[in-house]
Amino acid sequence: MKNKEDKKMKIKKAVSIVLSLAMTGQMLSVSAFAVDNKGELPEMAQVVIGQNDFGEVKETRTLYDANDDEVAVCLDFDNPYLIYLNNGVVIEYSSEENSDYFGSEEKAYYGGPLAYYKQEKSHYVDIVSDEIVSEETFEKQSDTIQKVEVPDNNSKSSVSMMKTALPSDEEAIMLPYRLRLLDYNRKGTCVALATTIMLFYYYDHVSTDYIKNPFFVQNPKALHDFLVSRYFQPVNGEYGQTISESLFETNKFFYDQNIDNSAKFTYYSGNSIYGQVFHNIVDRKRPIIMYLHENSESLSEWAINHAVIVHGITSSSVYGQRGYAFYYVNDGAGHNSKAIFDSSAYITGFLWYTKL
Repeated sequence: MKNKEDKKMKIKKAVSIVLSLAMTGQMLSVSAFAVDNKGELPEMAQVVIGQNDFGEVKETRTLYDANDDEVAVCLDFDNPYLIYLNNGVVIEYSSEENSDYFGSEEKAYYGGPLAYYKQEKSHYVDIVSDEIVSEETFEKQSDTIQKVEVPDNNSKSSVSMMKTALPSDEEAIMLPYRLRLLDYNRKGTCVALATTIMLFYYYDHVSTDYIKNPFFVQNPKALHDFLVSRYFQPVNGEYGQTISESLFETNKFFYDQNIDNSAKFTYYSGNSIYGQVFHNIVDRKRPIIMYLHENSESLSEWAINHAVIVHGITSSSVYGQRGYAFYYVNDGAGHNSKAIFDSSAYITGFLWYTKL
């Protein structure tokens, strides 16, 4: 990594690009909060950009919620991208690839991490999977991301302290092996796909007992389709499989296939969820499935909005206190590099296999 002076220059350069584009009218859908009243990006965005040497902003666009209100800003660089909310919180980024909005001239809608939409006639469409998204589902997602907490600048683990505390991607703790890049989620089958990727990681690096059928070994898509037909219902807004059902079906699959393991689910409850993720990624060196949710009165009956695999973690630590964590995910759309901000607003919890 370059020295701190180089990083400061890169941040200043990124801000100057944003301002110059704004003045010449070349920016896509520039929002009022793309920069603050001092002409600067939010502090948390500056930290992530500087720590990871993102370079110059190439494209900036406003993202809208279900009410057509400005909810976030997406910055695309030469390769990386970063999305921050209107309260300044960086909610997701990648240091290796552009956003799924990059280059589009259509109005961009955002339902939270990995939920990228466009509007077609009377409905919304996921621009990655081409799935139709109901207005009710998008409204719930819009309500959810409004609950993402603003970092407390007066606390010991404030965003200002992150300038020296938040590790870069180079310092992130990742699994020793890469997950397979399987891009099968086109009809709400993210739970089955996450399970398929998880099983193949265990098959490739733990034991071949996890996938005993040689046809499935040679045909990962066939395993995915089998899981959809026998165990995991497609996710379709409020009609998707619940967390309790998903956990039950995972253990039923283990039983049916005579696999000596079991699955458990840890609900988000403050810092304890970070400890569970850290334990699995760092100590056990095993991936885990992260569930993103929509609001519901019952935790066990939360409808699953999306399921992805976590394979890495990074966080700040100031004066012995944990600061802000990002989880690196395999998103089920052929990407391994996206980092999602740790927040109970949209993360329900994590499913993990109990035995090594």
